[in-house]
Amino acid sequence: MQLRVSKYILALLFVNSSIYSDEILSQKQLKNLQLSQDKANIDSSKLKIDWLNPINFSYKENISIPKKDINNFIIPNTKISTISINQPIFKSGGIYNAIKYANSNQKYQTLDIKSKKKALIKDATLLLFQLKQLDLKIKKQLLKIKNSKIDVDIKNKQVLNNLLDMAFLNNAIITLNKDKIALEDLYLTKYNLINKFNNLSSLSYNDIQLPKLTLINQNEFIQQNIYIKKAKENETSLRYVKNMTISKYLPTVSITHDYLQYHDRDIVTNTTGVQVRLALDARSYYDTQSAKISYLKSKNETSLIILKEQNLLKSLTQSIKSIDNKLKIQHSTLEYFSKLINQTTELYDNGLKTKDDLIILQNSKNIEMLNLEIFNFDKQIKLWEIYARTN
Repeated sequence: MQLRVSKYILALLFVNSSIYSDEILSQKQLKNLQLSQDKANIDSSKLKIDWLNPINFSYKENISIPKKDINNFIIPNTKISTISINQPIFKSGGIYNAIKYANSNQKYQTLDIKSKKKALIKDATLLLFQLKQLDLKIKKQLLKIKNSKIDVDIKNKQVLNNLLDMAFLNNAIITLNKDKIALEDLYLTKYNLINKFNNLSSLSYNDIQLPKLTLINQNEFIQQNIYIKKAKENETSLRYVKNMTISKYLPTVSITHDYLQYHDRDIVTNTTGVQVRLALDARSYYDTQSAKISYLKSKNETSLIILKEQNLLKSLTQSIKSIDNKLKIQHSTLEYFSKLINQTTELYDNGLKTKDDLIILQNSKNIEMLNLEIFNFDKQIKLWEIYARTN
């Protein structure tokens, strides 16, 4: 069966507060991300001036045992200071590409940090959804235990009155026992989820209002996809690296200046010139080809990531459609229980049904209502997977 993806999907976050951007994360998590961003900014600033050569300063003093020359003069120690500058002003596009690479690399690092922040927010929010959903499952399990207890009481009376075989009572007791054990498992799962949530957030999950989601079309999802943006920026960075690598083996023009001072003779020389350099390196072909291949590989990886994200979107959208179908089925089930409860109420009023029969049905309906909310949470979780991938 061929799957069709609708033009619009529920994906993007819309909330009344900013809690789902930063505030859901603890201060320690935010500080760690900010330090990463600060380092990326500093590294980028350093890259922008990497093409500038250092100014070299040296001081040399030749120390020797005093002695006289043939004319009976004492030969003094030699003290020399030098300042040397060799600064490229033209590198066949290398300077331009170096600055462009620094800017592109900063954008990539910023996107990488932003994607990590998004992932943390997504993880914290998914845990929040799961905790809220788990509360519903616990309520559901408590209702199942109530029904199981009523079933045990009914079967126990029937066995005592020889209306039912003991095996039915045994099965009812086993079911009650399984329901109680399942409840304990839910409590343990909740405890573990709270600890995971506390690793990311300093807030109490009970105090957080769940987010609201709105529509975004598929084209916008691809355009705003943070992983696709990262791949494209990486592609741009490697293009500049390729150009920089090629420029290493093309002519370079530099301004040179040498300052030399003999302290003991009071002699100063200044020499300024222009230097043209061309690197003849046997490895140049392999070096440039390697840079070109890295760039071509990044372009191919971008295409693969776009394909992966498109297919992921299709899968998530189909999952949402499946949940929508389950919600329709659940609504039909609730309608059926409502009719059944009305009929049983009439029979109870006429003495044809017991109060326990009515309670079991009402509990069963409440269980199905909780299932409806649980399905809605399943849908929200899928939507959140989409949100976490957008910028």
